[in-house]
Amino acid sequence: MSEPGHNSVAAARLRSFVERVEQPENRVNYALERFRECRGRSVRYTSRAFQLAANLLSTDYEAAKRIIRFADLGYPLRHLDLVGPLNEDCIGFVYYARRVGDFRQIKIGFTRDPDRREKQLTAIHKCPVRIFSIREGVMLDEHVEHCRNHQRRIVGEWFATELEAA
Repeated sequence: MSEPGHNSVAAARLRSFVERVEQPENRVNYALERFRECRGRSVRYTSRAFQLAANLLSTDYEAAKRIIRFADLGYPLRHLDLVGPLNEDCIGFVYYARRVGDFRQIKIGFTRDPDRREKQLTAIHKCPVRIFSIREGVMLDEHVEHCRNHQRRIVGEWFATELEAA
């Protein structure tokens, strides 16, 4: 993550993402697309996914569940009055990291600050860990990546390197 100007590029990417999901309808559609990606891989709706959708929609668990299920059934978007203002604290980056020299495992995680997270991972694992790719998103995106790659899970958020591309 030591590219010059990385932080300004990352900040611009986050601003662009926020603009795309700022409106409640856009956030509902964004969450719905993520649910469909998981379900299409035989991964059912989960409590965790609904909780993460609730965070994105700034609403409670039951309201998020109702909103997503109605939208999934093809009804016009309902209950948008239950969607709160965008909490920008839930927006950050899904990152892909590996221990330097180890090409067998990849960590898929979420952070608001990739540079700080890289330093934390290096300290935790007591060896250099490098984030080699990031993309803007929310924790629900991290969950989708874990769903996509669940058969390759080694332990926790570590996966075998034959990852399925987003």
